[in-house]
Amino acid sequence: MQTYAGLNAHQYNPYLVKQGFKEVAVGNYQIGDIAVVEKFEWNGTEHKWGHVQMYAVDNQWFSDFFQTGFWTGGDYRKAEPNYKIYRWE
Repeated sequence: MQTYAGLNAHQYNPYLVKQGFKEVAVGNYQIGDIAVVEKFEWNGTEHKWGHVQMYAVDNQWFSDFFQTGFWTGGDYRKAEPNYKIYRWE
């Protein structure tokens, strides 16, 4: 059995698929949907780990904290890096 300890957030796409999650279209989020945000660089700052977050309800996303919206911080809001949404189906 392969373990995924030590993965960076942007590397969780194949892990989620192996656990039975399916990639779904962006939008119309459901409770439990997971967003995996790619690593990116913005204005000279490298965000090399990406980000993983889960949808709770009423546009509330959380990861290791409750976020104020989909994007986790200023650079993310400005750069709007690519991301994929996964759902347990």
